[in-house]
Amino acid sequence: MQNEIIEALRGFAAGGSLRSNATAFLRSMGYSTERPLETTPVSEFIDWLETKRSLTERQRALFSEWQSVEVICQITSDDINAQFELAVKPAFDAMRIESLIFMAVKLELTQYPRNYFADIARIVNRSLPMPVVLIFHHRVYLTISVIHRRKSKLDENEDVLENVTLIKDIRLHNPHRAHVEVLADLSLEKLLNAGVRDFESLHSHWESILAVEQLNQRFYRELFEWFQTAVQQCRFPEDNAGSGSDERHVIRMITRLLFIWFLKEKGLVPELLFDEHFAKRHLTHHGPDRTDYYRA
Repeated sequence: MQNEIIEALRGFAAGGSLRSNATAFLRSMGYSTERPLETTPVSEFIDWLETKRSLTERQRALFSEWQSVEVICQITSDDINAQFELAVKPAFDAMRIESLIFMAVKLELTQYPRNYFADIARIVNRSLPMPVVLIFHHRVYLTISVIHRRKSKLDENEDVLENVTLIKDIRLHNPHRAHVEVLADLSLEKLLNAGVRDFESLHSHWESILAVEQLNQRFYRELFEWFQTAVQQCRFPEDNAGSGSDERHVIRMITRLLFIWFLKEKGLVPELLFDEHFAKRHLTHHGPDRTDYYRA
C-alpha cells in the first residue's frame, strides 16, 4: 500500500494531467474513481461559487493562483456497500448530501501558508452541502485539506464548518515517512478493516485520523520511542556528569535538531540537511570523520 502511494505521488512530479494524477493517487489509497466528469474551467468554477455566496475581493484573489480544478469523485454509502468496493456512479449527484467529494486543484507557485489552504477549504465547503476533500498540487508538493463539519444546533438542515486539518507539503519526489503512513491510514482497505460500512463511519474515521490531538499524540509517541532507541544506541564523549548523561545528551540533540528544523522551515538552512539520502552520500564519500558538514 505505501509503495503504491509513493509511486502515485511521484506521478504528479512526472507531469501529465491533474485528473489522471489525482485519479491514480486516490486509487493507490483504494478509492476507485472511474467516473466520466467534464473538466470545469477555473473561471466557471469561481462563477459557480459566486452563485452560492458572494466572494469578497480578497477571497477572489485566492483563486488567482489556480491553474486548473477537477472534481474527481463522489463517494456515498452505496459505493462503500457495493461488496466493500467503490462502484462510483456515472454523474455527480447534488442531492446525495451524505457523501464525500474529492476535488483536485493545480496551483502556480511552490509554497503557500497554511491559512491559504484553510481559507480555500472554507469557501468551497460552504458552497456544497457535503464535505469536500481538496487535493492541492503545488509544483513539488501535495497538500490535502479536510474540514470538520457538524450539524447546526439551531437548524438541523445546516452544517457548521469547524477546523480545517491539513496534510501539508507532502514531497512528491521523496515523501516523508510520516506523511505516507497517514495516507495509508486513510486508505479504504484499512478503514474497511476498522469497520467502515457507510458514509457516516467513513467521514468520522477520516476526521478522527486527522484530528490534531491524534496527530500530536502520534508525534510524541514516536518521538519518545525514537528517544529510547537513541539512548541505547548513541555514544557520546564522557562529560563526567554521572548517571543519566546519555539521556541528557540525547535531549540536547533533539532540541538542537528541532531548532535547525525551525530554521529550515524559515528558509535559513538548506532542506538537504534533512534528506537521509544526502546524509548517506556525504558520509560514504567523505567518511565519518569529516566535520565541515556539521559545523554550527
